Amino acid sequence: GNIYLVLNSIAASSPSYNLTVEAVTLVNGDSGASIETISNDTVLYKSTNGIHFDALPEAGIDVVATVEPDAASVHFSLMNTESGAVESGIDSAAPWALSDAVADSAFLDSPASADYELTITSFAADGVAGDPLTLVFAVVDEPFNPVTQPVALTDETGTNVLKLKLLASMPTDDDPRGVFLSRRLRINCIIPGFDDDVYVCMESLGIIRRVDATSGAISDWFDVYAAINATTDRQLDNLATFPHSGLRGMAFHDDFLTNGLFYTSHLETRPSETGLPYVGDDIADAVADSVIAEWRYDSGAVDAASYRPLLRIAMPTFPEEDVAYENAIKQIAMHDGDLYVSVGDGAIETVDLLGGRGNNALGKVLRITPDGATAYEYSIPADNPFVDDDSYPDEAFAVGFRNPHTICFTSAGEAIVSDIGRDNAEEVNMLVSGGDYGWNEREGTFVHNANGGGLLVGVGLELPANDTGFTYPVAQFGHEGGKQGAGYQVTLSQSVAGGFPVETDSELAGRYYYGDFPEKGPIYYSYLDDMRAAVTDSDPDTLTQATTYLARIEYYDADDTLVLETIHFRDVVNYEAAKKGLSEQTRNDMRFGLGPDGQLLISSKRDGNIYLVLNSEAA
Repeated sequence: GNIYLVLNSIAASSPSYNLTVEAVTLVNGDSGASIETISNDTVLYKSTNGIHFDALPEAGIDVVATVEPDAASVHFSLMNTESGAVESGIDSAAPWALSDAVADSAFLDSPASADYELTITSFAADGVAGDPLTLVFAVVDEPFNPVTQPVALTDETGTNVLKLKLLASMPTDDDPRGVFLSRRLRINCIIPGFDDDVYVCMESLGIIRRVDATSGAISDWFDVYAAINATTDRQLDNLATFPHSGLRGMAFHDDFLTNGLFYTSHLETRPSETGLPYVGDDIADAVADSVIAEWRYDSGAVDAASYRPLLRIAMPTFPEEDVAYENAIKQIAMHDGDLYVSVGDGAIETVDLLGGRGNNALGKVLRITPDGATAYEYSIPADNPFVDDDSYPDEAFAVGFRNPHTICFTSAGEAIVSDIGRDNAEEVNMLVSGGDYGWNEREGTFVHNANGGGLLVGVGLELPANDTGFTYPVAQFGHEGGKQGAGYQVTLSQSVAGGFPVETDSELAGRYYYGDFPEKGPIYYSYLDDMRAAVTDSDPDTLTQATTYLARIEYYDADDTLVLETIHFRDVVNYEAAKKGLSEQTRNDMRFGLGPDGQLLISSKRDGNIYLVLNSEAA
């Protein structure tokens, strides 16, 4: 019942031709000025910053594509990808010499803030189409403020290389919580202990693991999830507020070797009892509580019954907001007997409610002395800058943060806080007592338009000449993308992953390392001396910052053979993820840590691995 075609009885057709696009230039229809030239040598290209306009040209935009056309004719089509409307279509016909390039254009008569897709198709003489080339660019109806300190690609005489090697790999078959493989590999913090080990917070599992910093051997040290379940009427909230839930961080007391005390930050389900003390108000419809708890290690094990809650912060939620997790406690650090607690404030609605500068715990770094013996008992250091100031809680040490994602200390006692931006700027800050870091009025060294609008649209103004009262970053870098669409499902914007300073006797000494954790994962560094010298609280014309340098990555296997060279940590993650049966990862989700001798460690929530930076070890 089949009919078969004799293939070689078909008449031969003219060959189809494919194009090479030399450049795409946008021309302002009002001024005639060339706006941006987009070079292209791939099938799909995303203009990295978008094409920004102070005002969209009334006369439209001319999109000029210069192609190498080995073809008889070319069709240009320009489409608004958000509305689906085809703005224009132009056919360019021969004659031209096959070796000559041709420039033709599609006219954007009524430009709007949107992504546009330019499709260029070549046709042979008999009408057979070649493979189309598609180029995507964004038109953005707002001025663009580039970050004033671009990432420098200076080779630094070869010392900008990070030599990575796998130290430890979290097991894939250990599943006491019944969570997906990808979730049970999520590493949230790595800190050194008072031995030869590092201690690792497993976010969704709610377990602290101990990793031998030399051999990479892994063992479970303390099950926070089980201890909370056993000693309270609550649970570790490890799934409900995913992906920012569970065990967030830990810190050892300075006198751990004598008193056995350490602290965890984590999310708990809401308590049944009422009247508990909160930093800031309790919130009736909060989705979870962000909690700092004290625990005691004694006789070779952690006493699960030693659970002592110190701080409790209600996580606010909003009817149409999916980023309530930004309001959680981020990281904690112990220094000179005081506990430093960074708390986020990233929801759109809180932008309109003073952001990180309200009389609550949100958007602040808190400092307390955990010297009590009963629940919620601690002291306020006498030199806390806002004691008896009704504008802020007594616990506040610095204010005006959006998402102070990580906090660490140098050997000299300087605190470094990374702050994730919302629109265009990622910050690295030196913590100053009483400092106001500006959110929600400032983002990086820019005025933020706190208009309650969509994410990624708020930066648009330069600092005023008489600007005073804010503390600005010692280093910052910008987002790759311009207009990215609604919500947090962005593909190009960046979020800083704060790291640690390297202060070992190594070739990397004197640098603070940090990175970009959403997607590709470039790793950056700035010099500590440059960060210390930065002018951060002066007239805008005299503000200075440390340069952000881009590190290059060399990855070595177990035999010390160089197997990968890249500038993207995600490439390392995918190299190892395949060995665990994980699919190719679109994100890198890096976290930094320190080893017991000050060596730099890097991990990923995606593959559950901890990587040692070989050339950060002391000589």
